[in-house]
Amino acid sequence: MSAYPGGKSDEKLMEIHVAGLQGEELVIQVPNIITGRELRHRVSARLPARAAAGVVLQRGCEVLQMESLQEQLDQGRSSEPWSYLYTATSLKDALNALKGDSLDPGYALEGVTQVEGVSSAKLLQALPETLRSLSFRMTFNESLRAETFPRDLERMSFGHAFNQPLIAMDLAKNLSKLQSLTFGHSFNQSVADLCWPSSLQSLTSWLALTKAT
Repeated sequence: MSAYPGGKSDEKLMEIHVAGLQGEELVIQVPNIITGRELRHRVSARLPARAAAGVVLQRGCEVLQMESLQEQLDQGRSSEPWSYLYTATSLKDALNALKGDSLDPGYALEGVTQVEGVSSAKLLQALPETLRSLSFRMTFNESLRAETFPRDLERMSFGHAFNQPLIAMDLAKNLSKLQSLTFGHSFNQSVADLCWPSSLQSLTSWLALTKAT
């Protein structure tokens, strides 16, 4: 370990070697004060995302999620090697995460490719990189930032209550693979200054369709 630059005096930078089942190795440097949950998030972010699968991080037995790495080392686990494996996404855990009943929604949703009925912007922070399709509940009407969405998202649909400006989302830059975008009856924001993704194939506004008829 070495002193962690800019951190507290008790923070150290750890170099961790994590092995996969096929012998491949991932090397990652992290502060010793982060929890097992945060370490799993960082390791997962460095690995290829797989549909219907999440990453489990282990050291002998599964890493303790809420204890810091230093606390786990102090328990005498320093001699055990780190390893990771992919496990099938639990539909039950994913549904609980969507309802707000999960302590770690980011892990519960790993591997999910489609999410429907999002009711709160807080959940967007946990969306997995495997996500390709996203729809919001009819009553959803919160401001959004593009960095909360997976970059490979292809389809997005808003409910009838949504009526928020999109200029801060920078669609062309941050959602460059978006193919289909749908708005509900209430959406009445100006789109004159928006730069649309070149990948966009379908743009639907139910308000415009209603006026046209």
